[in-house]
Amino acid sequence: MDRANDDRPRYSLRQLFIAVTAIALLLAVGVSIYRWRSSLKSFEEMNQVVTGMSKEEVVAILGEPHDKDSESEWFYNADHWRSDGPYFVEFDENGRLVDWY
Repeated sequence: MDRANDDRPRYSLRQLFIAVTAIALLLAVGVSIYRWRSSLKSFEEMNQVVTGMSKEEVVAILGEPHDKDSESEWFYNADHWRSDGPYFVEFDENGRLVDWY
């Protein structure tokens, strides 16, 4: 039988479903790896923060906080699934870092 004159679809629905599923799984794995690699940078940044830093120095490393409970307590959300966040950053009355966790 000549395939060129055949009216049947070239691919079955099952084959299309398997292909779409495989592409979706590959995409999910790629996104997971990307997010995991991004979280490594976040841990690296947090390890650069040391007691005694000014607010400006902390912002230079971590960026602006996601939320502030007060001028002395800042919160950074962990946007990465591997992180335990959020991170809490605490300053004294002189604007110097006293604790972060």
